[in-house]
Parts: sequence; C-alpha cells; structure tokens
Amino acid sequence: MNSDTVFNDHWILDRDYSNKCDLSFQNEVILQTLNSKINEKKNSIQVTNTFSEIEKNDTIFNIPNIFNELTPNYRNYISKSQNWVGYVIELTKDEFTAKLIDKNDPTTYEVAQFDIDEVSKGDIGLLKKGALFYWSVGYANQNGQVIKQSLIRFKRSIDITFDDFDRIIDKANDIGGKIKWE
Repeated sequence: MNSDTVFNDHWILDRDYSNKCDLSFQNEVILQTLNSKINEKKNSIQVTNTFSEIEKNDTIFNIPNIFNELTPNYRNYISKSQNWVGYVIELTKDEFTAKLIDKNDPTTYEVAQFDIDEVSKGDIGLLKKGALFYWSVGYANQNGQVIKQSLIRFKRSIDITFDDFDRIIDKANDIGGKIKWE
C-alpha cells in the first residue's frame, strides 16, 4: 500500500463560487444564453444569398428578462424638509445675504448668507436686491440612495412700474364702475 501524501495547491474554501447578486455572473449567463440561442438558430437556418426566407417579424430567439429582478423599484421622494421664504437684503460678488421666514413658524425670521454658486443658472438672472426666493432643505431618496439636499428657487414675477400699476388700478376702477349691481 502506498502511503504518499498528496499536496494540493489550494484550500477547500478558495473555490470561486457564484453569487446570484453578482452582475458579472449574470452578464455571463446572459451572454451564454444568447450565444447558445444564436448558434441554435444559425445551425437551423440554411444560408442563402438573400434573407427572403426569413420574415421580418420572425422571432429568432427570446432574451430572458432578468433585469427586472435585479433592480428594485424605489420611489423617489423628499422627506423631512424645512422650508423658508427668503428676501435678498444684500448682494456681493460671491454671495448674498437674505432674511428668511420659516414657513412652519412665520413669527420668527433668520438672516443667512448663501454662495452665488448655490443659485441655478436659470435663476441667476433673478438674483437682485429685494428678490424673493424659496429655500428648501431636506433628505431626498433617489433610487434608494439618501441624499441631503438644499434647493433655492427664485420667485418669477413680472416687473411692473408704479405708473403701470396705477394705470391698471384706474382701468379696474373704470370697469368696476360700469358694472350695475342689483
């Protein structure tokens, strides 16, 4: 009887086991499935000079849809947000100062400074002394990832002069005077 010891160059637990959640494994399964279906179809089709024998709507092979199982269906939402209405009181080259009124408790106000970089490009033209804006701070859930975000949106309103305003009021009074109330 031979009593030689056999030495293996690996441990028992060092084998590469697949994980169903591993995307490289799933991609490999998809490629293998597609290649086998393509080879089956290729072997079953007789090669001709034209493809007239194959109709446009022929199903060549079915691709398994495993991506719905891979990506969970997360809802995008914002939670625990704090909201203020702001009024620009000072404007410098790099920042602006604003008086903030808490929308949940309008009896108090705060003064805060903001970098101009925090204002979106679409709102930068609205940034001037006296401009109104809305500031929201909260947690956003985007595809399962929680992000703390701060959002500044400037109020869009028409520029109206005092003369225009007086003309509008006068016209409204004229129209109101012509209404016959019963």
